Amino acid sequence: MAETQGDPAVFEVQKWVNSEYGNIAGFQLAPLNGKTGWSTVYALTRALQIELGIMELADEFGVTTTAKYKQWGEMSLGNVPTDAKGKAIVKILKGAMYCKGYNPGKFDDVFDEKTKNAVVSLQKDVALPVTDGKVYDYIFKAFLTMDAYRLTPGGDAKIRQIQQDLNNKYYKTSGVQPTDGHYQAGTNKALVFGLQTEIGIPADAQRDRVGPATKAGLPILKVGSSGRFVTLFQYALYFNGYDSGSFSTTYNANIESAVIEFQKFALLTENGVADKSTWLSTLVSTGDPDRKGKACDCITEVTFERGKALKAAGYTTVGRYLTNVPGGLNKKIKPGELQNIFEAKLSVFPIFQTNGAKASYFNADQGKSDAKAAYDAAQEYGFPYGTTIYFAVDFDAYGTDIKDNILPHFQALHAQMLELGGYYKVGVYGARNVCIQVSEKGYAKTSFVSGMSIKFSGNLGFPLPKNWAFDQISTITVGSGSGAIEIDNNIKSDRDNGVSIKEDNRGTISFTNQLLEMSRNAYHDELETDAKPDKTFTSPGGWVLHQKHRIDNNGFDAFVFRKKMPTDLTQTPKYAYTVAFRGTQKEELNDILEDLYSVVGNFGGLQSRSAIDLVKKLIETDYKMITHMYFTGHSLGGYLAQWVQSEMIDGTLPWTDSFTVTFNAPGFNNYKLPMNFSEFQKKVDYKLSQNEKHKYDSLIINHRISKDGISEFGSKLGRLNKYEAKQEGFGIEYYHDLKRFNELNLK
Repeated sequence: MAETQGDPAVFEVQKWVNSEYGNIAGFQLAPLNGKTGWSTVYALTRALQIELGIMELADEFGVTTTAKYKQWGEMSLGNVPTDAKGKAIVKILKGAMYCKGYNPGKFDDVFDEKTKNAVVSLQKDVALPVTDGKVYDYIFKAFLTMDAYRLTPGGDAKIRQIQQDLNNKYYKTSGVQPTDGHYQAGTNKALVFGLQTEIGIPADAQRDRVGPATKAGLPILKVGSSGRFVTLFQYALYFNGYDSGSFSTTYNANIESAVIEFQKFALLTENGVADKSTWLSTLVSTGDPDRKGKACDCITEVTFERGKALKAAGYTTVGRYLTNVPGGLNKKIKPGELQNIFEAKLSVFPIFQTNGAKASYFNADQGKSDAKAAYDAAQEYGFPYGTTIYFAVDFDAYGTDIKDNILPHFQALHAQMLELGGYYKVGVYGARNVCIQVSEKGYAKTSFVSGMSIKFSGNLGFPLPKNWAFDQISTITVGSGSGAIEIDNNIKSDRDNGVSIKEDNRGTISFTNQLLEMSRNAYHDELETDAKPDKTFTSPGGWVLHQKHRIDNNGFDAFVFRKKMPTDLTQTPKYAYTVAFRGTQKEELNDILEDLYSVVGNFGGLQSRSAIDLVKKLIETDYKMITHMYFTGHSLGGYLAQWVQSEMIDGTLPWTDSFTVTFNAPGFNNYKLPMNFSEFQKKVDYKLSQNEKHKYDSLIINHRISKDGISEFGSKLGRLNKYEAKQEGFGIEYYHDLKRFNELNLK
């Protein structure tokens, strides 16, 4: 026997519907948890269908349920059959009311004044013109959904105003839609039905999509236009994030300005006119599918002839796949294909998809695996630093799919890409809602939107993502003869222009080992910076020593390395920067004492402040050239790297794309020396508390040899990877030495 949880009233409804209908074929039990949810609503819907004599039960209150209910008779006070069926249907209605948060009085089989009042409350909440308390078919259906009819947390009062107006005027064709202040599929549906009504499409011919008749009936609006269409167009603009001011029936200068901004964002002709393309871009995920894009993607090899055909058709960028799926189509990039693409004067962006067609594929382990597989494939093809790889979510992901599967997948994928050096950027391919949520979490830099999937719930009721790079709107064939190729036609925003060069990545040591070598080189004062071009030191991986910093009074030392990144010749030179902090130098007593005070006693934190000052100044002076920053160090140097990265995460330093890797670094602790009341100690306490919440895990990795006594001290910020030394040795210095990591060949 389940124990009551959640709302006792909902629990009673769940118990009753299960006991009454649980043994009937096709009925699916409601969970006994006292929590309103789709499973309970579906159980009540199927119970109603049983009472109405419907043999094939379904979760939806559809056409058959509507017809059977209307045939039986729409309920109102004093007009309800009192036979067994009538009483059961009343109880189903009351159960639905409890689940919706409308109080019908007792949970029994009597349609009384309180039941009527609950109906009236819903009619008023959704702003229907009829508030008579009668349970019309659309009212019963409204109770049997999880839609909300009152403003919910995060809801927009102006959107709720729109939702209520659409319900008020178009409920007879659109049905009752949510009025919770959130733009969603039902709101989009109501708007489409509203447009069809105003166009003059008969009620029985109206559909919840923008078809040929709707497209043909959309009027061109400009300054001076007037009528209901102007208001509906303002609604569509607002849903897409463009506020044109007070809703009006006259197309004014405010609307024109908002339209121009929207057209600029969506890559439409910036004329301030609500023409067909602008209307469609506000209403459906494809926008106007007849638009010609400048980018495309395809599963077919781009030969030189096909590349020329694409270029002649106005395309500049093509998306191609990094890998094949065992047993699937042979759609990956072919040998020599990239050269053909480049010779045809096209650029290319890589796509990674193995499965990605169902929720169960997505999880943290798979995300980590996908990142490594995509990285290896991109390296093999020679894709240069900074290339964005688009990882596919190729199905209609619902809210729970995104929360429970896709976000953990991309979180792990993003973290793994950073661990691999942030060499490639992460992009996401999917419906608008998927792209928006993954990007807002910071797991994807840009979005490749599957706009063609107009029926995906993730494309209904969601605007174009702010970071959209490509919007896939149609499938067409370009060229003829040997140059013919079928492509997906994409609108391109120029947020990602693809790449048009290859790099030879063979023989390059792993990125972790590159950081290891920079940590080692930070101990060598004799190395020269690029101020002396003929003597400049370059660390493995192409990292040029750019600056050396030393502060004598506290023993602080740091080397700044940088590596030139591929850019257009007209652009400011771009570099990835690595700041390698030096560890304690045993030859310098002052350095040893300062380190003990800072790390063990949390006193002063002089070197920590010096590290912050260095990085802050570097960002201020070189920000136009920095593509990414890495912080690394051995021993105390690793402690300082953790400190700097955590300060950036905590908001003390200006945010820059960055990542930290340390080697045998000590951690942080709560110990206080006598009379130590420093702000430094307060920050340490805060960081330790946040570290327990895993705040720093995605951007800091600490590598440690198990028997190293120095790095055993304190709590490391971020993640910790421990290793056994390849060979046994003696003393603290042996296990603390960076050579132990060289023996491990870290990836």
